[in-house]
Amino acid sequence: MIPFASGSEWRVFGVETNIQKEFGDYESLRQKMTDSIANIVDRDSYFHTVGFTTNVIKKFRKSGNTFGYKFGFHLSTNRIRRYDAYYGTYLLPMYISNTLHLTRQRVTGFAQINAGSYAVSFQTGINVRL
Repeated sequence: MIPFASGSEWRVFGVETNIQKEFGDYESLRQKMTDSIANIVDRDSYFHTVGFTTNVIKKFRKSGNTFGYKFGFHLSTNRIRRYDAYYGTYLLPMYISNTLHLTRQRVTGFAQINAGSYAVSFQTGINVRL
């Protein structure tokens, strides 16, 4: 972390990890899917990523609120076999994320956009610190 004279800070390097387990009908559909109907088919029910982030946070002295921007680069730990023009090669799924966040007392609101190998997503949310 690099502090600024204004009380703000730059969290230069962070590491995040995520693991997801898929359940239900969609998992069984993917297991039965033939190679010819999709460009990539991930038959694993677990999806794990590791990400590297940087975060700049502006602290407002009068109100105590903070506003920040976080950038992240995330990649999967699993390779996925391709069935498109690059047949027989593997894809290592990865994505970048851009997040704006505002914290007031114990409540943080955020908006995030992600863009990756085969998807783009947008999400918003609120976190409450207990």
